Amino acid sequence: MAGAGTLLLTVTATQACTGFVFKSGEIVYAGGNEDYDFKEFNIWFEPAATEDEYGSVFIGYEIAEGRYFPFHGLNTAGLYYDSFGSGPKDLTEMRKLPQYDGERELFEDVLMKTATVEEAIEFLSGYYHELYEQNMALYGDAAGNAAVKEGDVVVRSDDDDFVLTNFMLSKTDKPLEACDRYRMTTEMLDAGEPSLELARAILSNTHNEGRNATKYSVICDLTNQIMYIYYFHNFEEVYVLNLKEELKQGRRRFPLKDLFSENWQEKVWTVEYGPREPDEEAEINRLGYALLAHDLVDAAIQVFTANTEHYPNSWNTWDSLGEAYHLKGDRQKAAEYYKRSVELNPDNTNGKKMLEELE
Repeated sequence: MAGAGTLLLTVTATQACTGFVFKSGEIVYAGGNEDYDFKEFNIWFEPAATEDEYGSVFIGYEIAEGRYFPFHGLNTAGLYYDSFGSGPKDLTEMRKLPQYDGERELFEDVLMKTATVEEAIEFLSGYYHELYEQNMALYGDAAGNAAVKEGDVVVRSDDDDFVLTNFMLSKTDKPLEACDRYRMTTEMLDAGEPSLELARAILSNTHNEGRNATKYSVICDLTNQIMYIYYFHNFEEVYVLNLKEELKQGRRRFPLKDLFSENWQEKVWTVEYGPREPDEEAEINRLGYALLAHDLVDAAIQVFTANTEHYPNSWNTWDSLGEAYHLKGDRQKAAEYYKRSVELNPDNTNGKKMLEELE
């Protein structure tokens, strides 16, 4: 696939991710949060095509028509992959290497063709890839080994656990001071009993919100090739994926969100940060009232506030925001927004009535 590297220049660094690999008795867990300003992620399955390959699952997104880049992956040998955004690094030797020219993306073939961390690093060491200009690649295997390829430099685990966020371990002597998420994850691993529950707690405590919110999270049991997936930092709903069973259904790809029920966090994020349609005011308002109906007042306020920013001259958006603050018990802000609504539409009888009650 000549020219694959050029297209991958569209893969931008993700700067708020958290990842780990650790042992819990006989089981090895690996996992991470994917924090990004994009939400259209896909999951796809690639069964082994030959006896020398390993069936794999990937989560990532479309970088060009029909071309997908994986951010996470797991294969049937228990090899795990995660991509991390990072700063400038030493690529002097790597830039001398040839670009990968396989039929699949390089980071797909690493999982399809290798079984251990050392095999993966050796495979990667033969090629240059634009990913390393902005990102790093973390690998963990079923034996508990872990390593991150930062570019020319590889940092390997020398303990029972390995933690990575968005700085280069090779460039700091004080990693606990380099990133709060790194420090928090390390402290939780040191203080808690290694387990699936601890892995979930780590991802929950280090999840991100805002534009680069945590869009999905994974925990992988590398020993048994089971992946636990969470969507839009909702850690109360999990999709449990048995890789070997899923691969029996053949090669397929579909939106990651199809595995989950309706997610309010996703809807609120879309209103605040997603692309705008020309006439979306009414749809956004309906979402706000749906949130109120579920007693999610703060989330509704987020949605109504975003609507006033998108449609500042609409009296109805300000009226709805006033109603939400009234339900919250904030009379001052409720009056402020009802007043704005009436200024825009003097015929707003509901707004006038509410102002009389509040003032």
